[in-house]
Amino acid sequence: MKKLQMRKLNLKNKRGVASLYVVIFATILFGVITVSFTRLILSEAIQSSNDDLSQSAYDSAMAGVEDAKVAVNDYYKCVQEKGKSQCDGKNVFSDDVASEDCSKGFPLAKVFYGDGFTGEVKIQESGAQGSETFVDQAYTCVIISDVTPDYRGTLTSDTRTRVIPLIVNGAGSNSADIAKIKKIKFSWYSELNQGSNTAFKYADYESNEADGNGAWILPNSSNKTTPPTMQVSLISTAKSIGPEDFWNANNTSDVLYSSLLFLPTNDSSRAISPVPKATILGAGDSTQGYNKDNHKPIGVMCKTGQEFVCNTELEVADGTGSLLKADGNAFLVVNMPYGDAFTDFKIELTAVHSDGSEYRVDFKGSQISVDSTGRTNQLYRRVEARLDPADVFFPYPEFELSSKDGGDEAVKKNSWVTSNCWLSRYSEGGWENGACSNNGNLSNSI
Repeated sequence: MKKLQMRKLNLKNKRGVASLYVVIFATILFGVITVSFTRLILSEAIQSSNDDLSQSAYDSAMAGVEDAKVAVNDYYKCVQEKGKSQCDGKNVFSDDVASEDCSKGFPLAKVFYGDGFTGEVKIQESGAQGSETFVDQAYTCVIISDVTPDYRGTLTSDTRTRVIPLIVNGAGSNSADIAKIKKIKFSWYSELNQGSNTAFKYADYESNEADGNGAWILPNSSNKTTPPTMQVSLISTAKSIGPEDFWNANNTSDVLYSSLLFLPTNDSSRAISPVPKATILGAGDSTQGYNKDNHKPIGVMCKTGQEFVCNTELEVADGTGSLLKADGNAFLVVNMPYGDAFTDFKIELTAVHSDGSEYRVDFKGSQISVDSTGRTNQLYRRVEARLDPADVFFPYPEFELSSKDGGDEAVKKNSWVTSNCWLSRYSEGGWENGACSNNGNLSNSI
C-alpha cells in the first residue's frame, strides 16, 4: 500500500514539473513576442518621426530656394533700372561656387539682413518655441551662381519646346569662346523618367523600302517609343543680322538654322554619334531644303544603367571652322514632336585642348543654380534647383513648310480619308494613286 502511495506521489510531482516547464516556455515566448512588438512600434514611430523631420528639413531648403528667386529678381530689376555698377549690394551670385565657405557668411542672407549677418535664416513657424509643434526650422546656406556645368530641363506634353541660349563662361560676355566649342552633348530620358521600366520598344530600320534607301519605322500607337523621339535645332547668327538673312540661310551667310530628328534605337549599327558637322550643315541649308537626304532621322544609341538613357553629340566644329560664330548668338531648340510624353534632358558643351583632349565649357547666364541647405532640429537636407533667367517657353513655331523658288517646287498636299489605313508608300510616280495598304486588307475605305 505504501509503495502504491509513493508511486502516485511521484507521478503527481512529474506532472507538476512538466506544467512548470510549459509555463516557463510560454512566458519566454510571450515575452519575446511582446519585446519584438514593442521594438517594431518604436521603430515605426522613430521612422515616422525621421520622415517628418526630413520633409520639414526639405521644406526649409525649398524656402531658401524661394527666397533666392526673390533676391535674383530684385537684382535683375536693379540692374535694369540703375545699371550693374549701382547694384553690387543686391548681387547674390557667387564668383567661385567650388570654394564658397558658408561659415564666412551666407550670400543670400546678407542681401536680406545686411553684410554683418552671419547666422542662419529662421523659418517662421506657427507654434511657439518650446511647444510640441515647434521644430526649429531654418535654411543654413544658400549659394546662387549663374555659372553651371550643364543645362538641365524637363519637357512635358504641355511644355514640349524649350529655347536655350548657348552663353558660355567667357570674359564678361559670350566672347570668342563660343567659337571654341567643338561638341554639344545632348542627353535625354533620365533614370527618374525610366523608373523600373526596362522593356523599351525602339524604332526599327526597314532596309528594303521601295526607293532602296530604307526608312525608320516607329512602333504603333499601342506600343509607343520610349524614350521619346526628340527634335534638336541649332540656331547660330552673327552679332548683327537683318530679316533678309533668314531668307538666305544657306550656312555661308550670317544665319544657320539646322534641325535634326533623333530616334532612340538599340541598334548600334544604325546609331550616329557624333553627328558630323557636314550633316548639321546639310540639314540647315534652306536652299537645298527640298532634298530629303538633308532631313533623314538620325538614330541615337540608348541603353539603361546610366544617368540618361539616350546620349548623342553634335560636332559643331572641325578643322575648317565652327558653326558657332565668334561674338555671335547661338540657341538650341529642344522639342518633342510627338507631345504625348515627358522627359528630362541635359546639354553639355565641350572644347578641345591643343593636345586633343576634351574639356568642359561652362554655361554663363543660361541658367541659374541654387544650392540650398535646410535644417530641422539637427537634421539637414540639401537640394539643388535650376532657375531660368528668361522665359524659355515663349511662343515658338514648332513646324514649318518651305519651298524653293515656287513653281514646280511649290508646296503641294494630297489627302484621302480612310477608316482603316496603316501605311502609305511613296514612289517616283507619286503616292501610288492615293493607295493605302495594311497588309493587303484595306477595307471600309472612303
